[in-house]
Amino acid sequence: VLALLRRSSLLSFPAGDFTRFTRSWFEAIGEMGAVGFLASDVTNYAPAYTYLMVVGYYLFSWLPSVVAIKLIGIPFDFLCAYYVGKLVEREYGRGARSMVAFVATLFVPTLVINGAMWGQADVLYTTGLLAFVFHATERRDVAAGVALGLAFCVKLQTVFLAPLVLLLLLAGRLRLRAVLCVPALYLLSVVPAWLAGRPLMDLLTVYWSQAGYYPRLTSNAAHVYQWFPAQLYELMLPAGLVWAAGVVGLATYALYRAQPRWTTERVVGVATLFVLMVPYCLPKMHERYFFPADVFAVALAFLRPRLAWLPVAVGLISFFSYTPFLLRTVVVPLPYLAIAMGVVIVALVYELGT
Repeated sequence: VLALLRRSSLLSFPAGDFTRFTRSWFEAIGEMGAVGFLASDVTNYAPAYTYLMVVGYYLFSWLPSVVAIKLIGIPFDFLCAYYVGKLVEREYGRGARSMVAFVATLFVPTLVINGAMWGQADVLYTTGLLAFVFHATERRDVAAGVALGLAFCVKLQTVFLAPLVLLLLLAGRLRLRAVLCVPALYLLSVVPAWLAGRPLMDLLTVYWSQAGYYPRLTSNAAHVYQWFPAQLYELMLPAGLVWAAGVVGLATYALYRAQPRWTTERVVGVATLFVLMVPYCLPKMHERYFFPADVFAVALAFLRPRLAWLPVAVGLISFFSYTPFLLRTVVVPLPYLAIAMGVVIVALVYELGT
């Protein structure tokens, strides 16, 4: 009840993305009809999210659009918290610890802000990532693959967890059929929009098209590219991609060579590392792309209590990186937040190695 009340107090806030993008998308459903909307390229999102927008429109069109759009994601806040609780329950059994983990997740500041205030959809794919990790620890390949596939149908940022998927495959903890669920589900997800009349090639290349938006090294993300001038975009983009591949590839190889015992705590720890490391190393990241790390850090802290500082540190860095866009206020300069996030990643690497 408190979590719902907290969110309801923020629903009327008109964030910049609402006034510039999602309001017109939402209103286009009423003007064009569901079929016409799905056949168009009004949005730049993957088709799975547009289906949710259509459902949200017909369920909540009697509400102000700023509220109706946000109601699409709020149920996933609770599902996200549920999977955090289930991961803790898997390690410690049903009890107070898993319940507190569930409740604590519901009140993570960026979890509340991202959906109820900003109206973003990051909780949707993050829930899929958590579900994937949970089912992977239970050795339920199909369920894990479906969860990962559904996450990918919503956001390309699902690939942040690709190194963990590869490690679990190499360790025999995951079978190939789980990975094959990802392209299969994405292909299925484009069928309704294709039947509605949208060109198939447009649907298959949505993520490629998204990559061309915002030709800048960073969009308020707390990562290394805060320290590079915007004028170096053309030079740093390919260099940054190669550097990110090298760093993440080296970390993946080191973990493979270490042959760790893949306990629930270890899987969550490695997942947390990669959802921090990948957006930290990649150029063209938004501040919201650390959202999965905000949530995974909570799960890891409950599984390894001496990491209680981690969700506090990651959460504060993420929160302060939100304020320049969301509130038009710089509380902590972004280059300093980038340094802080780098320190957090190094500390987590050390912790996971002990």
